[in-house]
Amino acid sequence: MAWSALGAFEGNIVDNGGPYRSRFASIALLMVGGSLGAVLAGLASAHLVWALALTATFSFVVTYLRAAGPPFTTSVIILVVYFVGLDHPT
Repeated sequence: MAWSALGAFEGNIVDNGGPYRSRFASIALLMVGGSLGAVLAGLASAHLVWALALTATFSFVVTYLRAAGPPFTTSVIILVVYFVGLDHPT
């Protein structure tokens, strides 16, 4: 239930209003990126070396996407989901 609550809370944060198309793009990016980040973090959290390498790579890619424009401004929220998954793999 904690993952559902976190997802709903983060979805409310990234919903910036405006036309439905831009709202959907932000929330869909959070769903896809957050799910990918949570799964990768859960898999890598058991091994420190993999966790460090994956964290550096994932953080760079997700943060670099912010330069692509408004739908990708949710990257900070995706990183929050990633780091929660890194701390609580179950």
